[in-house]
Amino acid sequence: MVRFIELRPIGKTDVNSNDESDSEPQFILGEVWFNEHYVVTVFPLPEYKLLLQKGMLPEDLDGDHEFTGVIINRGNVSSTHVVIGSTATVAMHLNPGTSKPLLKG
Repeated sequence: MVRFIELRPIGKTDVNSNDESDSEPQFILGEVWFNEHYVVTVFPLPEYKLLLQKGMLPEDLDGDHEFTGVIINRGNVSSTHVVIGSTATVAMHLNPGTSKPLLKG
């Protein structure tokens, strides 16, 4: 199991690049543990960096933080989590025994 800090939405949050939502998304920080064997996909979330720059994320975060989406598959149910950290860093923590670099493409 691997521990991360994630952004948890409060109420209805619809994050899109057009900023067309009626209410501003609100988040809190929380702890999440992943079984690395159930991680399906890891991907960057640059739109959360924009929310951070606009001051719409918790004040505990530094302006240099990056955000990564992690999809977990549990049988026929999958869930997406937004964790704090670059995609390369998150991938390295999920698979620490490998010396292979993360492919960019």
